[in-house]
Amino acid sequence: MRNNRVNTVFLAILTLIAVGAVIKIAKPVILPLVIAWLVSYLFTPLVDLLKKIKVPLGPAIVVILLLVLVLCLLIGLFVQSGINAFSSSYKVYEARLDNLLLDKLRNLFAADAEYESLVTKFAKQLNWGEMVGSIVQTVSGSMVSLVSNLVMVLVFLVFFLLGRPFINVKLEKAFSPENAQRIMSVQNSITSQIGHYLSLQFVLSLVTGICVYLALLLIKVEFAVTWGVLAFLLNFIPAIGSIVATVPPILIALVQYTTPLQAIITFFVLLTIQMGIGNFLGPKLYGDSLHLSPLVVLISLLFWGWLWGPIGALLSIP
Repeated sequence: MRNNRVNTVFLAILTLIAVGAVIKIAKPVILPLVIAWLVSYLFTPLVDLLKKIKVPLGPAIVVILLLVLVLCLLIGLFVQSGINAFSSSYKVYEARLDNLLLDKLRNLFAADAEYESLVTKFAKQLNWGEMVGSIVQTVSGSMVSLVSNLVMVLVFLVFFLLGRPFINVKLEKAFSPENAQRIMSVQNSITSQIGHYLSLQFVLSLVTGICVYLALLLIKVEFAVTWGVLAFLLNFIPAIGSIVATVPPILIALVQYTTPLQAIITFFVLLTIQMGIGNFLGPKLYGDSLHLSPLVVLISLLFWGWLWGPIGALLSIP
């Protein structure tokens, strides 16, 4: 009996590893399917609303597809304009950052000529272009992958939206009344919680992006629109997303102005926005209905981020 339990445990571990390997290898197909499945939760209430006002299912889905395309187009235009503006000014900021770092390190080791010489060599060897370029390349690769899978996402989304009204009928025919009712209850609970989370997270991310944009606009930090869109997108990633979103505008403010005062103001303003929305507004809107464990959130973030990269981190909570 004990041997059977041990065998079952090891078999479960091997099965988990095998399933993880299949999911990672089949990412080009599974990822658009998962994205479409989650997006369908966002737009199902809109489909139900259109059906209530006597709009047929086909035209309702066409409206949904047009809405998705418009949203993707707007996000793409914002990201492209931000990247273009940043790329055109990057050389200037790179030179300013090199000079700022070199001056600070020279002042720190001004008493020792040997250390000052080493600092000068070290600063000259720093390749900011390569460092920033690798980050931009990673983010751009994820965006290109997402855009390239957009057609597949839309195709899967059509089938999800077409089939959703008939799921309960199919379950009633496939299972006994008791089992069908139990499955429908679980399915409705999952649908409600995922839809609730995605809707609220979209609203919170949008509010965060707008607040970041307006705050940086008042502080007069350059590329405020870009950092607002970045805050909106990264706010979907739990825990680390908001931290990552605050770093670029603080660095820009540090390099843009000769004194660190603007960078300090930017840091505290962005910290106030993120803490206020994340620790006060968010919990009040979410309430206790989702019962999200911080440990499970962290493990999910690490696992799906490792498995599917930045897109996996975005999808980790649902």
